[in-house]
Amino acid sequence: MTFFSEPSSEGDARVREQSEAFARAHEANRRRSEEGSRRARVGLVFLSVGMLLLVALGFSPAPYVVRSPGPVFDALGTVQASQEDTTQVEVITIGGADTFEPSDGQLDVMTVNVGGRPENLPNWFEVFLALVTPSNDVLPVEAYYADAETGEQRDAQNAALMQGSEADAIAAALINEGYDVGTALAIVSVGEDGAAAGMLEPGDIVKSVSGIPVDSTEGLPAAVAEASGGNLDSLGPVDVVVDRAGESKTFSITPRPGLVEGEERPLLGVTVATQHEFPIDVDIELGNVGGPSAGLIFALAVSDKLVDGDLTQGLHVAGTGTMSPDGTVGSIGGITQKLYAAVEVGADLFLAPADNCQDVLDGGIPGDIPVYAVSSLNEAEQVIQTVGEGGDTAALRTCESVLGS
Repeated sequence: MTFFSEPSSEGDARVREQSEAFARAHEANRRRSEEGSRRARVGLVFLSVGMLLLVALGFSPAPYVVRSPGPVFDALGTVQASQEDTTQVEVITIGGADTFEPSDGQLDVMTVNVGGRPENLPNWFEVFLALVTPSNDVLPVEAYYADAETGEQRDAQNAALMQGSEADAIAAALINEGYDVGTALAIVSVGEDGAAAGMLEPGDIVKSVSGIPVDSTEGLPAAVAEASGGNLDSLGPVDVVVDRAGESKTFSITPRPGLVEGEERPLLGVTVATQHEFPIDVDIELGNVGGPSAGLIFALAVSDKLVDGDLTQGLHVAGTGTMSPDGTVGSIGGITQKLYAAVEVGADLFLAPADNCQDVLDGGIPGDIPVYAVSSLNEAEQVIQTVGEGGDTAALRTCESVLGS
């Protein structure tokens, strides 16, 4: 019995053709698989290299500084004596006059942290994170530090500005309360490469700039800006009159563009401090905080302690602004960060220099905190009184009303 028949020649040919076609397809699939694997390996290598380069770039220094909200201090409260001494001391102490303890209100000093120094810049990851964080902003390092300026030099400058700010605030508060205060503006240091190098000297008492009387740390840059024309591209010379050991001297100095709290202004290249003759003793202690922007709050706090009554009326007040001895409130830097900090600590209202109103609106007001624009110590007191008494706040100035928006 036969179970299988022999294949014909035609069948055999078809089998061979099918086998060969199968073999060719298998070989093609194998080659495609090998090519795909090879490409995957090459892609993985490039991806790995790219990731390593990205990580290396991310941790490399970026030519920027990052501003973020800093610590908040109640000027009517206490502060740690120093980093080594944890004892709490009053921010403001007064001797030689009757003082009155404030009630439950607060007057908050707002600060800004500046991340990055010329010798220790932030990395690109930190810069990117700041760019996507609404409370932070990023500035080119040259917008905060002058050419060849070190972090240590800037710290010294900020410390001098704080010292001058404290003195101006005390003078403004005492004058506001009827005390007689003598005032003078002294040169503390002269930058080696500054516009005034070789002319002004430490100890000189500045009297005027091109006929404009000057007696405060805020008044000097304002007078220099006005007298030099204010155009940073073509600044003109100014006549600076100083008293040097009892002798009046006049110097013609052409200011140079420089930075004060991130704002470019015409500068003489000097550090100054206000010298006052106070009829009573007032001391302000705020630890390692620099810059002139706490002047307004300091002046309010000194006034509050000298007057029988409650200036804050129980309100939690935050604010910022320089203070001149005549009670004028001046502009500052980093107001966006200070607004975010005020919201974070639950302030009832925020006092902003009227000259900073464009910055306030450009940066946006976080939350629903009321922001009032002030130009003087008296106006700031009026705002607090009106809000505290539940009065008509429609008459108070806001940044929208100042700018007509």
